[in-house]
Amino acid sequence: MKSLTEKQRRFVNAYIKTGNAAEAARQAGYKASNADVIGRENLRKPTVRKALDARLKELEDAQIADAREVL
Repeated sequence: MKSLTEKQRRFVNAYIKTGNAAEAARQAGYKASNADVIGRENLRKPTVRKALDARLKELEDAQIADAREVL
């Protein structure tokens, strides 16, 4: 499977923080004039989507207490 480019990695990190594809694209270094289009395109790319889902899963797992932690 193809790996992410540096801009795509920055996009994923920024999208996690902002939740806004256009703002994440701007923060990742894409041109402001077409950041909204690039942001939507990135969210549709399978490699970017997979990386984004993996990061969200990591964050979710870190927030959920397991049975040992509760006891």
